[in-house]
Amino acid sequence: AIRKIAPAKRLLPPRSAFVEASRTKLEVTFAGDSAAEPVLSRIGSQLGVDASILSGTIEEIDGRPFGNLTVELPAADLSRVRDFLHAQDLRTEVLGHVG
Repeated sequence: AIRKIAPAKRLLPPRSAFVEASRTKLEVTFAGDSAAEPVLSRIGSQLGVDASILSGTIEEIDGRPFGNLTVELPAADLSRVRDFLHAQDLRTEVLGHVG
């Protein structure tokens, strides 16, 4: 006799649950005058995106400020935030995604 096997129960939430809860780690590189600008404040006030500072440094190289900031922000806002930062001549690099 052939026995029917019930389908497996879903062990993980749907993929969309991970995407919605996902956050992105982003490194922002500053050089020159942009190092003194309130960029994270503007991301919050102009884009309505909350970004958390994870780490950062600013140094002087040849008398000019140079530094980077590692921030965490909602993955859904990544494209808008990067466009905003690039428009201000800042470099960005995605370091990874966290759940």
